[in-house]
Formats: sequence, structure tokens, C-alpha cells
Amino acid sequence: MKKSKTNNRQIFLEAFFSALGAYEILWIFQDEACIAGTVVYDPTNPDERQDFIWYIEEDKTPGEDARILLYHLQEYNLLHMDKLKFPVSALVIPGINAQAKQKAFDELTKVQVSTVDEGEESGYYRIHE
Repeated sequence: MKKSKTNNRQIFLEAFFSALGAYEILWIFQDEACIAGTVVYDPTNPDERQDFIWYIEEDKTPGEDARILLYHLQEYNLLHMDKLKFPVSALVIPGINAQAKQKAFDELTKVQVSTVDEGEESGYYRIHE
């Protein structure tokens, strides 16, 4: 797999998929326009895997506040599947003010990572309120 210098996409996707319940990510490919891999939910069950591709350039990756928000959602179990259990306005995240929190959430809601089944894009991952 080609690697970029900073790997912001990988760092972001690790936080994103962890918040969605992933155990690990197996990286397959990345270039300037996209990154692809397999999300593993249960390493003992081969059926608990999902291939994905995300069409985004490295410098367009959501920023640090979006990752902090994802870590917070995971740590406090604030997602039911891909939906927030509470309105974003009700979340208190140390070190992030209300405006930055809303901006980070807005970035997250724009993220759509395509799922791939049998070589075809079939849906997408997202997080919403």
C-alpha cells in the first residue's frame, strides 16, 4: 500500500470505525484520491468484515476536533449504530467549545465512506444525529 507522509486519512478512519464498533482495519490501498481497506468487527468470524473505499484527498480529511469528537463518542458509548443517542448540543467534550463541537460534528455528518461488496460499491458508512 502506498503511504502518505502524515496519514491523516488512516488516523481519522481508525477513530471513525472504532466509534462504529470496529476491532481493527486492514489497509488495502491508498493514493492521492482515495483510501481502501477492510473493517474487522470480530476477528474470529470472517463474516464480520466489511470492505470500504473513501474518496477523499489527504488534505481534505476532517480535523483534530472531529477525531476528538469520535473518541468521545466511542469512550462514552454515545452512538446507537451510526446515530447519536443524544443531540450534539447536549454533549460536553472537555477542551472543545460549543462552536468547535458543532463544526466538528458538521464535518462528521459529511463523511460518507462507501461500503464494497463483491467489488461493487453498495452503500456507505456515516454518522448522524
